[in-house]
Amino acid sequence: MCVTGSCCALRHHVHNVTQRVGHQPADTAGPFLAQQDGGAETEFLARIEQVINNTFDPIANWLSTAVFYEISVFGVTVPWIAARLVLAGFVFTPDFGFIRFRGFKKSNFSEDVHRIVFCAFVVIGSVLTFGSVLDFVDAVLFLLALFNIIGLYIPAPVVKRELAEFRSGVRSREIETVQ
Repeated sequence: MCVTGSCCALRHHVHNVTQRVGHQPADTAGPFLAQQDGGAETEFLARIEQVINNTFDPIANWLSTAVFYEISVFGVTVPWIAARLVLAGFVFTPDFGFIRFRGFKKSNFSEDVHRIVFCAFVVIGSVLTFGSVLDFVDAVLFLLALFNIIGLYIPAPVVKRELAEFRSGVRSREIETVQ
C-alpha cells in the first residue's frame, strides 16, 4: 500500500506508458528484484525496469551498431571505429608536429633537436613490442613516484616547524579554533 500519493501516481504513470507503448508488463523482474518477495511493489519495480529497458534498448542497439559498424578495406573487414582512429592518427600527427614546432623559438638548432628526438621515438616505438613499452611506462611511473616522495621530504622540516608554531598558537589561544 502506498504511503503517499506519489507512489500511486508513479505506478499509474508507468502503467499508462506501458499500455501506450504496447508492451506488456514483465512477469519477472531482473536479478535484483527476483530475490525479493512477490507482491505489488515487486511487480511495480518490474514494470519500471521493463519500461526503462524498452526505452533504452533501441538507443543502445543503434549506438552499438553505429560504433562497431564494419567496413571492408582492401578485402579485410575492419570496425569503423578502428579505421577512424587510424585515419585520425595520420591526420593529427603532422598537425601536432606543427604545434610542437611552434613551441620552440625560431632557431635551427632547436628544430633539428626536435626532429631528431621525434624520429628516434618513432623508430624506437616501431621496433619495441607492446609488453616492453608497458614495462618502460611502469619504470617511468615508478621513477616519478620516487621523485614525488623526495619532493615530500624536502619541505618536511619547514612544514613540521610551521605546524608546531600553529599548535602552540592554538594552545596559547593566540589562534582561535572554529567550532
